[in-house]
Amino acid sequence: MLPVKPYDLAFGLVYSVWSSIVIKGVVAALVAYFSSKNMVMDSSRKVHFDAENEEDNQEEGEEGGKSQSKCYRFNKKYWMCILYPSILLLLIIFIVFSTLTQYGQPKIEDDLQGRKLKNGRFILSKDYWDADLARGVIPRLHHPVPFVVISHTNTGTCSSYNDCVFIVRILQRRQMTTQTAFHYNADIVYNFVVGGDGNVYEGRGWDVANEHAGFLQQCSIEVSVIGNFSTDVPNDETMESLQALVQLGVTLGKIDVDFRIVALNQTMETESPGKNLYHEISKLPQFLNQSDIDTALCLNPTPHSMNNTFSISQ
Repeated sequence: MLPVKPYDLAFGLVYSVWSSIVIKGVVAALVAYFSSKNMVMDSSRKVHFDAENEEDNQEEGEEGGKSQSKCYRFNKKYWMCILYPSILLLLIIFIVFSTLTQYGQPKIEDDLQGRKLKNGRFILSKDYWDADLARGVIPRLHHPVPFVVISHTNTGTCSSYNDCVFIVRILQRRQMTTQTAFHYNADIVYNFVVGGDGNVYEGRGWDVANEHAGFLQQCSIEVSVIGNFSTDVPNDETMESLQALVQLGVTLGKIDVDFRIVALNQTMETESPGKNLYHEISKLPQFLNQSDIDTALCLNPTPHSMNNTFSISQ
């Protein structure tokens, strides 16, 4: 499920108001119709109004023949009560929609060009999960990085956009307000977060260092998966998006073509990414055993060509 953009919200709001008015118009028309039926007095089925209404009609006739409301006269068309407000509200919807799309509200398909993964899911920028602004100075990475570090968020899982956004937002705000190693984190600590909905939520992005991958943080992209995989099991869509993200990083020149995948608990003392996620990534051909990690790659990254790099960070 993809997020809703502002013009979609405006359309929904106006549509709900329009629906409410139309419903009220239908009810009013039905009430007027049956009230008029009860007032039929002769075989010709003409409407009989009480004395007060007749006097009002005579006065209106003398003043120029002003007609009563079309909604409450039996000899008029009741669907006019629905048609008029419908046309008015449709016009308002058109104006609001046109205005918002004209002034910088792109369609989701246009906004996410270059962010679509091979499995059909998307890398959603910080705008999509209402991120707070990063603060301070974050070291930039030297591309292409040789390592991809996998962790878990140690939270509940999520299976919808709204649930995943809520978790990512809470993670960022908690990490930026909790003091660690005599300082506060400048941003969410991960480069990317993969949700159970299959979408990837941009954290620090491709170009700056994470603050979580132990001794590899200056030469790695950290991808964290939403959930606690000491007990949970990652679904197939999550694993497909994780691998598609890494392959995109290689294509963009952000990750080395000879990259290695490492679990977070291989770089620091932690249970992350949990035994179940560890089991899944250990089956990948790029997975690196603890004894084979060469930290010298952080100091001397392989000089692959970066001619077709393309940053998708915002």
